[in-house]
Amino acid sequence: MLKLMKRILATMMLTMGLLIGMPAFSAHPSGTPPQGGWKPGNGITFGGGAAYLHGGEFSHAFLPSVELSYFHKLKSPLMWWLSGGGKFVIANETVAIPFWETGLNMLMANLGVGYGVGLPDTMGTHHINLFVGLSAPVYIPRRGRLLYLQLYYRPIWSLSTEHPTSHEMGVMLKWLISFTE
Repeated sequence: MLKLMKRILATMMLTMGLLIGMPAFSAHPSGTPPQGGWKPGNGITFGGGAAYLHGGEFSHAFLPSVELSYFHKLKSPLMWWLSGGGKFVIANETVAIPFWETGLNMLMANLGVGYGVGLPDTMGTHHINLFVGLSAPVYIPRRGRLLYLQLYYRPIWSLSTEHPTSHEMGVMLKWLISFTE
């Protein structure tokens, strides 16, 4: 299992390196928003990321993750979002953590709360968390895609173990698909 996770990590790192190193990986050249705009009304985002976890039950662990989010404009520039996803703690043992979060986005800043549970049952930790993120939209002209990079921090409080607090810091790369403007 650890060998598979190392391969996944290597693939994610290679993909990120190729995307970042591409000459077309830049802001829209004319300064105007890409097709679909930078201010979507509602839609979804999906992508993945990598994080470092410190403290708590899995100190110094690596966490690859996948996530799908729905967002809806409340009143410009305020948006509400709801996310679901999975993280995989890679440390002494590998643990899957499905999670759900909700929050608000204003311009490029995100603030939210979430809940997750560690699997398998032998771990069984239920936890709550805060989410603080800072996003940077990026446009790839030749592909006509809108994506963003998000740096984030999650303080996590365990509800069922003696190791109450851990800190997750990471980065996500997510595609944005707007349904309305």
